[in-house]
Amino acid sequence: MTTRSAIAIALYAVAATGLTWLSHALDVRLKTETGLIQTFDVTEPERRRVFSRTVQDIDLDFLQDDPTLPTRFFEAEWNGVWYVPEHRELELYAGADDFVAVRIDRELVLIRNVAVGTSTISAPLSLGAGFHRVRVRYRQDRGGYSLHVLWAPAGGRPRPFDPERLFPTPPTPKQLAVNQRLRRLRNAASATVVVPPLVALVWFGWPIALRVGRSRGPWLVGAIRTAYTALVDPPRKTQVRALTRRVATALGVVVVSSFFGVQLFRGLALRDLANDEAIYSYAVDGIVERGEWLAPLASPQTAPPGDPGTPPQVFLEKPPLKFWIVALPIVLGLLPLDEFGLRFWDALFGAVAFVYVFLIGRRLVDSLCGAGAVFLLFIHLPLMFGHGLRSNVMEAALVLAYAGGIYHFLAWSESDRRSRRWSHIFAFAGWFTLGFMTKFVAVIFLPAVVGLAALCVADWRRRLRTDLWRWSAGALAALLLIAPWFAYAHVVFGDYFWNVIFGAHVYDRMRGALVPGHVQPWSYYLEEIHRQLSHVGAAGWVGIGGGVWCVEAIRRRWSGGLLIVLWCLLPIALLSASLAKLYHYGFPFLPPIALMGAYSLSLLVNLTRKLGRKAVWPEWTAPRVRYGLAALVLAFGLWMWPVQQYGAMIESLGRRARPMSALRECLIEQSETLPAAGSGDVRSGIYAHLPPGEGLTHNYYYYYRALGEWERLESPTDVDLYARLFVPRHHAVTLILPGDYERFLQRIDRPEFGTALRALAERTQDPTLIANEPVRALQTGSLPAALMVGQPGTTRALILLPGPLASCLDPALREGGQAFEVDLSSISVTAAS
Repeated sequence: MTTRSAIAIALYAVAATGLTWLSHALDVRLKTETGLIQTFDVTEPERRRVFSRTVQDIDLDFLQDDPTLPTRFFEAEWNGVWYVPEHRELELYAGADDFVAVRIDRELVLIRNVAVGTSTISAPLSLGAGFHRVRVRYRQDRGGYSLHVLWAPAGGRPRPFDPERLFPTPPTPKQLAVNQRLRRLRNAASATVVVPPLVALVWFGWPIALRVGRSRGPWLVGAIRTAYTALVDPPRKTQVRALTRRVATALGVVVVSSFFGVQLFRGLALRDLANDEAIYSYAVDGIVERGEWLAPLASPQTAPPGDPGTPPQVFLEKPPLKFWIVALPIVLGLLPLDEFGLRFWDALFGAVAFVYVFLIGRRLVDSLCGAGAVFLLFIHLPLMFGHGLRSNVMEAALVLAYAGGIYHFLAWSESDRRSRRWSHIFAFAGWFTLGFMTKFVAVIFLPAVVGLAALCVADWRRRLRTDLWRWSAGALAALLLIAPWFAYAHVVFGDYFWNVIFGAHVYDRMRGALVPGHVQPWSYYLEEIHRQLSHVGAAGWVGIGGGVWCVEAIRRRWSGGLLIVLWCLLPIALLSASLAKLYHYGFPFLPPIALMGAYSLSLLVNLTRKLGRKAVWPEWTAPRVRYGLAALVLAFGLWMWPVQQYGAMIESLGRRARPMSALRECLIEQSETLPAAGSGDVRSGIYAHLPPGEGLTHNYYYYYRALGEWERLESPTDVDLYARLFVPRHHAVTLILPGDYERFLQRIDRPEFGTALRALAERTQDPTLIANEPVRALQTGSLPAALMVGQPGTTRALILLPGPLASCLDPALREGGQAFEVDLSSISVTAAS
């Protein structure tokens, strides 16, 4: 070893040690504590607390670490919050001997005991982005002990909770961001320790291996090169009759539409509208009910006091084409005004986008690549739910605009007939118009991608020069379709229109000023895409296929491959440069990722085809050996392909989750049998008991505006809430946050509450106010029925149903609602006075 090498190794050792020490020191100094608060109580001969501490795992391994702890007659609890970065459909697993109960957001999700069974089972769970309170209670009596509490993405493998996403108390956004940066620093420190030695091993070991096998080295390199090219080179195109090619394409379209496109319509009416869906559906309702075609109204905010229905504001965030498309068949009586009718066009757009993705994959690689890409899109959970292809939002139309535009550009680049080039150019312009009139500048990456690709490929540049006037005509047609509504909005609303649609919802949104909570690190999209692919077992397929795809795009000067790479990388790189990031912003750029992942499947099938051919094997190899090996490779590859996710997705699509609409239907029926509001008895109006400035997501107002005027006070008090829950003549459906409700119940037997209650009774001359009902309700456990609703991405508020309105709880529970039970053990109640 030379002196220079020794110095380099010493510097590396110092740097690696220093980075590791720095990471540890910053963790100690800056990291917000992670994990759950664990308590351990001995229950016999008398109950006593042994310890309370913060731990990283939910298990019983601590009993083996400390032999002094008893292994019988004890209880253990884990309490804290679980951070979920975005909406997830998942499975929660629990099993124990003797007893375990798991609560998420104070709702009992799983319980296992001797009576119902102690084996590990699962329960489906839908969680929105943010923090969710977790409580796991375990009890051990006699016999052996065991505990299993795990989670898994829908259809995925069970896994322990990530300690980095568990916290004793909810951290602030700044603390959460610091923890994420510290975690990346720890990963970098680990990589610094591990990667350089591996690189050095390869660096010094490769020449040694070459020297050992010098005579075989060139042969080995050549063999590898030959095998690689034989695997990835596309098969020679044979002369196939146009009719046969069309029949094969039509058959592929039918298969893709049957197994994936039609399934998008499954269960469209079985889920309540989410937040943004409610905003857009309110605009559609305005068109259907009041004819507001050119200026649909925006859903009112629920934060200001009073009825949120006044004053109405025009929805100017985006052009209204999507509203027109959804509203027109409803106005004509072709579709119902319900969740199915509102979401029908999104599912249709998604199904057509699937067909386009299949056609792109078939054109560039083969039918298997196209079908595999659609499969990967179909099992991508965020694309199916939330802001996905089955929700009344803008993403389905935008994904279709990109997929259709890319396909028709490829078809134009290969068409020799003038009429076909005309049709593909105007089809491209039409899809661009759909995207622009649906989500404004979000479609701008479509011409940017195809324009950059056309400039990079010589043949496309020549075609572009030849058809420049045709493309100009297509652009003019798109402009003529887009301009009228923008001209109308400018004339009617002036600068205010441009300040809203571009200033606030493009410029301010991208720089994080509109919604500060949307600010994410630059690597957000890359990390989220990798995480979502890993959840369904597709990350490896995409990694291998993407790597080979990029190599082939360079090696073969593959123009279509270059277009797909640009479709993926260019928009994601530009979006990553903005401060505000939401995962659904990247949905239009998932198809190229799916195509790369499906390319791996095509390569696998091509490999088995090569293995089964006699030409690539020595003459003595028996056919049955070749075929058996090929079948074995194919079976292993298909076993690794995430086939099981298809069934899990089909099951999730058919799951009922419409408690809000079911509750609304019941409350409307109930209100018809009850005395009218103000008659001194039960009424069906809505009372929102929320802190000043606090609002609910728009789905609450969308569903319950039909029950009458919303009541929202400037400064709500405990007495106001008490009257609407426990005094019959003041009863009202009440919206409240879970924590506010529990804190109210903890305050109702305090002297100051009684004083305020008597003052109100004297002022209103209403003696029923001082009946002291809430204290008796706490003592007997007969509180108003409480329903927890809210799809992922919406407020998780309680709907309290006092008096006879409580009969509407059961229909909501049957439709996927969750009853909220107050933990009375944490509330101290004195005797009624």
